[in-house]
Amino acid sequence: MPKINALPIYIFSYNRGQFLQNCVSTIEQCAPESEVVVIDDNSEDVETIQILKNINARHRVIRVAEQSGSEFKTGGLYGNMNLALSLAEASQIQLVLFIQDDMQFVRALKEFDLERIISFFEMNRNVIQYHSVFSRADSVEKVQKFAQLDKARAAYLLPGAVAVGKDNFSAVGVFHVGRVRQFLGSFSVGEGVNSKRCRDIGIQRGIGAYPFMNWLPYPSSYRGKRRNIMHRIVEFFGGAGFHPILQMPKELEEKLLSRDPSVVPVAEEWLTAPTAPRHDLWSTGGGEYNLIARGGVPALAFRALRRVKRFFVAARS
Repeated sequence: MPKINALPIYIFSYNRGQFLQNCVSTIEQCAPESEVVVIDDNSEDVETIQILKNINARHRVIRVAEQSGSEFKTGGLYGNMNLALSLAEASQIQLVLFIQDDMQFVRALKEFDLERIISFFEMNRNVIQYHSVFSRADSVEKVQKFAQLDKARAAYLLPGAVAVGKDNFSAVGVFHVGRVRQFLGSFSVGEGVNSKRCRDIGIQRGIGAYPFMNWLPYPSSYRGKRRNIMHRIVEFFGGAGFHPILQMPKELEEKLLSRDPSVVPVAEEWLTAPTAPRHDLWSTGGGEYNLIARGGVPALAFRALRRVKRFFVAARS
């Protein structure tokens, strides 16, 4: 694989202008040489539309509804990921970075990172992606216990015997365009579906040992492009909102890159989001995940209500 100087970056956006602005700003700061393309899933929010116009003065912005051609008509995250894949393929790009609007870069993308990522794909033929995100405190146990460093010492790979659920795929990170086409053809709707497809044919997800981006903790979110009253109430008590992450200080960044890579980097231990409602445990899923992760009486009440609801649903069936 030839040496690359920068990763083309595709950002997937919908109705979260403040988040999108933060995402783009951190990329401009940390990866200034990268081409940036924003694929917006037809945002209606006035603030987001204005921010998209401002970004369009510096980077390419694609609003799916304004495009012609069948490849633009599917929409949704996975449809837009397939669009990005086609655009990269048409430009003969081998490696691309996918990131979502409620994420950001937390440190500079260095030549070291690019070299490691290239080596990772060269030495592992059964991978399609390098997941360039920190592990979370509530989900790192399996990686710490079972994952092994790949031959390039760039990423952790879970053995097939323990990889379940979404372990084999994530919608973000660095993707090898040719291998996605070779093994999957295109993305299906849902991380779980894509993970199962990868697992069935022996494709592993590389969990980056040197992450450089992350989801913002406790984000406001949408469910099917909607935010109904109950969703808003749950997010209010869960502390959902815009909680940006501070850029890693230089000395901490150097410590991350020079550490023993067998030590899995955990977001809560390496990153700081000053306004997040909790600092020891982050939620990145939005909605009820924020409420449960935040803990306290509201979380206990929500868990109780959910158990009651499941009881009555089971009783009716």
